[in-house]
Amino acid sequence: MTDVGEPLHAQLLMHVDGSDIEVDSEIAELISLLNQAGIRTIMSCQDDNQGRGTVRRVWVDIYAKAVKQLLEILDEPAELGNMESLSNRMAPELVPDEDYEDGLAFLADRRWHYDFGVARTEGALRPGRRRPVPVYRPGRGRG
Repeated sequence: MTDVGEPLHAQLLMHVDGSDIEVDSEIAELISLLNQAGIRTIMSCQDDNQGRGTVRRVWVDIYAKAVKQLLEILDEPAELGNMESLSNRMAPELVPDEDYEDGLAFLADRRWHYDFGVARTEGALRPGRRRPVPVYRPGRGRG
């Protein structure tokens, strides 16, 4: 989904937590499953690598308090010996070391990437939320 204008991808209408939302069609099932598991999604895109690597990547924005819950649902420590396993890619203990370029490609294209923000709303810190910061203009207040 995009912040402004028309969506970049075909959308499906879904009913989540009492609201109708539009979701990129290729990740609608993922978004539905996350919300059913109690991991509330905020925004998402089926094809947004955020400038990292060269492969298509799904991007999903969730609340910071849900990150650990999501990782615990998905984590299978027995898989950590397999470099390409979901568990290793979401928090790598192993990266390719035979070839420097392959190691960089793994870090850019196959491991999970996290982006964490902290904002302040009415004086209270809000981890995991990204909001525009109002600009202070002397004599005119915020705006």
